[in-house]
Amino acid sequence: MRFSEIPYERPDQQELLQQIQRLEQQARSTDSADALLTILKEVDQLQRHIRTLQALVHIRFTQDVRSEFWKNEKIFWEQLLPELAEKQRQLLAALVEHPQRPVVEQQVGERLFQGYEISLQTFDPSIKPLLLQIVALERRYTELTGSLLITFRGNQYTMSQIQPFLQDPDRETRKAAAEALWNALGNLAAELDTIYDQLVKLRHQKARKLGFDNYIQLRYLEMFRTDYTPEDVAQLRKVIRETVVPIVQQLRQEQQQWLNLDHLRIYDEALLFPSGNPQPKGDPEWILQQAKTMYTQLSDETARLMTHLVEDEFLDVLSRPGKASGGYCAYLPDYRSPFIFANFNGTIDDVRVLTHEFGHAFQQDQSSTQPFLAYMSPTLETAEIHSMGMEFLTYPWMDLFFGDEVEKFYTQHLFAAVSFLCYAAAVDEFQHRIYEQPEMSPQQRLAVWQEMEKQYLPWRDNTGIPALEQGRFWQRQLHIYRAPFYYIDYALAQLCAFQIWLQSRRSYAETFQKYQRLCQLGGRLSFVQTLQTVGLSSPFDSQVVQQTVTEVVALLRTLTEQVIPSASTVA
Repeated sequence: MRFSEIPYERPDQQELLQQIQRLEQQARSTDSADALLTILKEVDQLQRHIRTLQALVHIRFTQDVRSEFWKNEKIFWEQLLPELAEKQRQLLAALVEHPQRPVVEQQVGERLFQGYEISLQTFDPSIKPLLLQIVALERRYTELTGSLLITFRGNQYTMSQIQPFLQDPDRETRKAAAEALWNALGNLAAELDTIYDQLVKLRHQKARKLGFDNYIQLRYLEMFRTDYTPEDVAQLRKVIRETVVPIVQQLRQEQQQWLNLDHLRIYDEALLFPSGNPQPKGDPEWILQQAKTMYTQLSDETARLMTHLVEDEFLDVLSRPGKASGGYCAYLPDYRSPFIFANFNGTIDDVRVLTHEFGHAFQQDQSSTQPFLAYMSPTLETAEIHSMGMEFLTYPWMDLFFGDEVEKFYTQHLFAAVSFLCYAAAVDEFQHRIYEQPEMSPQQRLAVWQEMEKQYLPWRDNTGIPALEQGRFWQRQLHIYRAPFYYIDYALAQLCAFQIWLQSRRSYAETFQKYQRLCQLGGRLSFVQTLQTVGLSSPFDSQVVQQTVTEVVALLRTLTEQVIPSASTVA
């Protein structure tokens, strides 16, 4: 079935609630282990169907945030989910308290019931009104940024479509594009401030109602971070601040010299090469054809999956007005299929995002045989290893997309990957600071972001861009609004993906087998346990961070000397 042919019908709310209640009654009325196992499987099937309908609505809403029909369906689900969660809470309590749980747990694994227990700790009927307000604010942010049109030199562009101009070799063009982008976002400043202020306070209220000191404690539990703490993450940020930031600051100084600039402004950061950054050699359709060639050669499994995604239309990569910004990979369990969403814009990011989201899709495909949906879904930092790892595992085929500029691609990709660690740490500490002091005013939050830029991005010069001088860069980061604390996950995964790349340089076939095993594990294990199982070192080890980044930067410097004539004299 093609994606466009998938039917959607709003479910009957009472029928869903009755199904959950019936399963609860069955669980409480039997003392049989076999019966409990059967109930677990029925619960899983219901969860798969609900997840499919949710994913379908989310995809179609983000394809056009202006659609009243899909907006109304999204609102329907936003209002229904707290009701389902209340009924499900009673069901999960019956499963967790079942006398045959120890017997069944030996068959299905303890992580399934551990997840149920966390769900019980992170929901109570008293927070339902707060949840409704939170999801409405998150949706409003999506609508605002997805419908934003930026006027630049007589034309209008989405946030994705403006990106090529921010990398233009002509500095005046870069500056003018940055001014246009941030003027447009600056016009939304008051509403963006209000949305975030309300989100922070509502999330804090939710945490307090559930018995937590603050939202940080609740959110770590919601994200199933069972084997590391905020203190572990703070230590990782410290290592990045002390080890990686100085390295990137030196790279930025060298970039300034490569570009022959007196000062590196924020609108210069995206340009690495005086002659222009590498670009894919064809349009979106051509890129997808090259990707089919690449994944056909990589493995039988990747070939099958890519063919399905393209031929059955389970991807949407074209930028257009009304389409939500960003990229993601959703999963529709009833159809056992991923769906890739992206916004191609003619830059290196077209290929990076495609390979990144394909990594998520490959994991979903490879773990689709797991007996429970919960075991298909890894924690977020593990999931990002799949995506970032795929970016590096496709290196041998990048000449298909970039031709004689392939060395420039490697250089830019590695430069961005190392630099990203600093930004990810800045975003994470920003959020910790905000939720530690939820009573902060919007202006105080802007000051915190300015402090983060000084600590983690000390090279950044926002001169001439009023919104950025005020400390508003973070407001274009949708994760901060819609997925709090989902950003250090990228740093953790990036450090693991670097390891995958370095291992693949020594033995590609063996590394891909380990990567495939990683994907097949899905969510069966915790983050640290997963790393141990597939032979990756923990990024919470400061020596691992230092050694990994040092090796990657040494290879990056070798590349820069090849593709930037002046690089060897700079270093």
